[in-house]
Amino acid sequence: FHRVCSGADEEEGEGRGGPFDAAKGWKCATCALFEGRVAPLARPACALCPCVSPMNILKPTTCGKWVHLACAIWTPETHLTPDLAAVDGIARV
Repeated sequence: FHRVCSGADEEEGEGRGGPFDAAKGWKCATCALFEGRVAPLARPACALCPCVSPMNILKPTTCGKWVHLACAIWTPETHLTPDLAAVDGIARV
């Protein structure tokens, strides 16, 4: 499980779209956002749905918002960037 977001295995999930540190291993974008924070941050809301489950993997968007990976995959107007690091097309929804 992810260290912060409790998502799927960090070595396999999300197309490895997050930062990699050889000492710490790969992190998803959500875990990278929260890592090292002393005060807890509010979990970002999905720009495509009202679901707030902590088990859903979040990806950053090219316009500064966050979306669930599943929402991005099932929304025809959106797509992952070529490096799999973000979701594009949110403005078309």
